[in-house]
Amino acid sequence: MSRFNKYARRLDEEAKKAFEEYRKAEREYHEAEKKVNSYPKGLDGVVPQYQAEHARAQADFFEKRDAYKAAHSKFKGGSKVLSDIRSELEEAVNSVYAADPEKMDANTLELIRSGILNADEYTKLLEKAQSTENYTMCRLIGRYAADAAAARADKFGNNDPEARQLRAVAAEGNTSNGSEYLDAFDSLANVFDRCTNNTALIDSWDSIVSEAIEEF
Repeated sequence: MSRFNKYARRLDEEAKKAFEEYRKAEREYHEAEKKVNSYPKGLDGVVPQYQAEHARAQADFFEKRDAYKAAHSKFKGGSKVLSDIRSELEEAVNSVYAADPEKMDANTLELIRSGILNADEYTKLLEKAQSTENYTMCRLIGRYAADAAAARADKFGNNDPEARQLRAVAAEGNTSNGSEYLDAFDSLANVFDRCTNNTALIDSWDSIVSEAIEEF
């Protein structure tokens, strides 16, 4: 569970609220439909009270039908609330992962620029930066590891174990920007969209997303 978990939980809450609103409108529509269909066709000669009850049932049916159509349209169109939550998440991610000159470690940079580091040492430097959540240094280490990998590959080929390890460090360091949280949020939002297109999936929402939300 990360510091951004609350955004996934808010998505979960809003999705469930949307499910309940849609299901409530659907349920009330079908109940009104069932009631109006319970009256026999052709009410000529039937007592006025019975006719009045039927008229009220019809009016209620039309009202619930229109409400259901509106709810279905809103539900299928997705939720602006989810989009707003994502914007808040993106802002929070950027504030944590944005490059910060105050996070630059001059001694580590000097060591990197010396050219004496091997792949294991690059790996340890990256792990240290990750453990202290210094994402500025993670990205810098990744950038220099990429240069070192290219130089190593020029000498010993792309399949050189040292070059491969350096490329792995570069890849991990260069992606230390929080994008995985936005990708995970988008995956959850995609499941919500699938539920709006196939409402039978609503009952499976928790089983599909609960683990991802817990680990977010």
